[in-house]
Amino acid sequence: MNSNIKKLYQIAEKKKRCIIGLMSGTSLDGLDVALCIIEGSGLQTNLQLLHFDTLAFDEDFKNEIKTVFSKKTIELEKLCLLNAWVALKHADII
Repeated sequence: MNSNIKKLYQIAEKKKRCIIGLMSGTSLDGLDVALCIIEGSGLQTNLQLLHFDTLAFDEDFKNEIKTVFSKKTIELEKLCLLNAWVALKHADII
């Protein structure tokens, strides 16, 4: 098994986990970040929200995303490059 997948599996097996959740909608206003403690699973899941914030995206970021957003066709190279850039931007925000 891939070592990174194995680590994720081990984390998922813990009874209590500290998780950061991210969400950005189509408005591109910013990144919603939630820091949570999750215990249990299934119907016995207990979630505690420790912190929540929405952090605004800068105009350059929004404009780049709009170049590929809801387009019928886009350049594959641009999409691939943006994918990594978005991940780095999210990491910076966190």
